[in-house]
Amino acid sequence: MVGVILLACLWFGALTRPAAAQTPEIDRSLDSLGVTGKDRSFFRKLYDYFNESNVDRSFDRKMDWSIAPGPNYSSDTKLGLGFLIAGLYRLDQADTVTAPSTVSIQGNVTTTGFFLLRVGGENEWRHNKYRLNYNAAFVYFPGSFWGIGYDQGYYNTPEAFKNTMFLLRSSFRSQFARNTYWGVNMSMNYSAAKSSSKYDTHSSVFRDYLTASGEPSRIFNMGVGVLLQYDSRDFVSNASRGIYANVEFKVFPSWLSNTSKSFSQINYTFDWYKRVWRGGVLAYDLYGESNSRNVCWNLYAKLGGMNRMRGYYEGRFRDKHMVETQVELRQKVYNRHGVVVWTGVGNVFPSAKAFKWSHTLVSYGVGYRWEFKNRINVRLDYGFGIKTGDGKRNTAFLFSAGESF
Repeated sequence: MVGVILLACLWFGALTRPAAAQTPEIDRSLDSLGVTGKDRSFFRKLYDYFNESNVDRSFDRKMDWSIAPGPNYSSDTKLGLGFLIAGLYRLDQADTVTAPSTVSIQGNVTTTGFFLLRVGGENEWRHNKYRLNYNAAFVYFPGSFWGIGYDQGYYNTPEAFKNTMFLLRSSFRSQFARNTYWGVNMSMNYSAAKSSSKYDTHSSVFRDYLTASGEPSRIFNMGVGVLLQYDSRDFVSNASRGIYANVEFKVFPSWLSNTSKSFSQINYTFDWYKRVWRGGVLAYDLYGESNSRNVCWNLYAKLGGMNRMRGYYEGRFRDKHMVETQVELRQKVYNRHGVVVWTGVGNVFPSAKAFKWSHTLVSYGVGYRWEFKNRINVRLDYGFGIKTGDGKRNTAFLFSAGESF
C-alpha cells in the first residue's frame, strides 16, 4: 500500500511542479519512507519519466514514446481501464519547418465487456506539403440499439445489442496552394451485430429493422472518395489559432461491398481557433454528414460519442443526415494542467424536408487536460445531454487522447 501511495505522490508531483523545484521534495519523501538503493532508483526514474514526458525529443530520437494509464467511466460502457501510448517523430530530422508526425495506440476494457483497440496517426513531410492520416480500430461493443430516427432514439426502450466492428480509414492530401489541399480517401467497415433479445418472447427493434430493410446483420463496406481541405492551424493535434475546413465525398459501389447496393456519403467540417487571453483558446466546430438513400444500418450518421455531442450514447440518435455544432473554451491553468467547458447542439433527420428544430439536442460539459506529450493532451470529459423519454439524463465520462476537435 505504501508503494502505491508513493507512486501516486511521485506521479502527481511530476505533473504539478518544474523539475528543479521537485527534486528536494522527492528526495525528502523517499527518505521519510526509508526508501533507498534500487527502490529509490526505480521511483526516481518513474518520477523523471512523467516529469519529462512532454519534452519534444523528436529531433534526436527516431521515435519519442510515452505511455499513460486511464481509468474511465461512461453511462454506455460503465467502469473501464484504458491505456494510451503516444509518439512523436520526424521523417526528416533536419527539417525544422515541418510539424512533427504523431502516432497513438489506445486501448480500453470495461466491466460490461466493451473492448477497444485503436491505432491512429498523422504523417507530415516536405514542409507540411503532404499529409497522410490513418485510423484503424477493433471494437467489441455489447451496447444498445434504439432504432432509426429521433423519435425512436427519444422514446424507445433500448434493446441489448452486441456489435463486433473493424474500422479502417485513411486519407492522403497534397498542397496545391497556401494552406489548401486536395486528396483522396478510403474507408473500410465490417460490422457483425446481433440482438440479445429472445425473439420468441420479446420484440426486437433490430430484427424488425433488418426485416423491413432487407439488410443482413453482417455487413462489409468499402468506399473511396475525394476531399478538399483548407488548414491554417498552427498545430494539427491541438490548435490555438487558425481555420480548418474540410469537405469529403465518398462512394460505396455495390461491387466493393456485400450489400448488393450502391450509396454515397458526404461530410463537411469547419473549425475555428483563436487565443482570447493568456492561456485561453476559444474553439468552434461545425460538422455535418449526409448519406444517400441506400445507406446501410452500420453507416447511418450517429450523434454522440467521444468528440461531438459528448454526453450522448453514440448511435442512440441515428439517421441518414446529421448536423452538429459546438463551442469550447480551453484554459491552461498551471504548468501542464488545463480545463475546458463546452456547449453544443445537434440534430438527426431523414431528409432536408423532414428537418425539425424541435428535435435539436443539447450537449454541455466540463473537462480536464494534462499535457502528456508536447502539445498533445490526455483529456477527461464529463458531458451532459437532455432527459429523454425514459426520464433519465444522458451523461458520459470520457477518457481519450488529443482534443475533441
